[in-house]
Amino acid sequence: MKNIKSISITNPCHEKWSGMTPLTNGRHCATCCKTVVDFTTMSNQQIIDVLSGANNVCGRFMPAQMALLNQSLQTQKTVQAFWKKWAVAAAILLCSVPIYKAAAKERPVITLQPIKADDKIQKSRIDTTAQITISGKVVTKDDGAPLPGALIRVPNTNIKTATSVGGDFQLVIPAKVKEFEVGFIGFEIMKIKVKSNPDHNYKIALKTSTAVMGEVVIERQ
Repeated sequence: MKNIKSISITNPCHEKWSGMTPLTNGRHCATCCKTVVDFTTMSNQQIIDVLSGANNVCGRFMPAQMALLNQSLQTQKTVQAFWKKWAVAAAILLCSVPIYKAAAKERPVITLQPIKADDKIQKSRIDTTAQITISGKVVTKDDGAPLPGALIRVPNTNIKTATSVGGDFQLVIPAKVKEFEVGFIGFEIMKIKVKSNPDHNYKIALKTSTAVMGEVVIERQ
């Protein structure tokens, strides 16, 4: 993601977007004599391309859009860290092959103990009760229209899914999870508490969020 770790707007601008002069990539603010880039219609990659080689950028975002972008940046960072660790481990393994061959001349005798049938049954019971399936529909609060592509995720994990064309979703989560998040560009992120009863079906109505403007603070890796 071109060395960007996260983005934020720490000091929101309170000028009226409608009162600014329209430009190709945004609008001109006469108060601060700057161009405010309209990021609300851009994809994550387009936003990264604009911010990667720029400083002191004023922008306009939807709050949920910024949150989802930061989530994507964090996920990319985690994947990159994994592959770096894998490459180091592979290099160490290749270097240790001759030593392993020398030490492998005398192999210890390993006796395998059969697993009791009761143990298999108990493990199966544990795995089954460790997860639950949540499902439901995500709609707009204004008119109840379904929201396709809304993100349903468990915070601080890679457990997530997106709603279908009709706004429906289904997701398997650990039974110990207490809440999950629902978000969509242009709407406020909602935190939903997992029901304690067996009915894990939800109808979630997202509220339209207000765009945020201001200087974009870029935290780089």
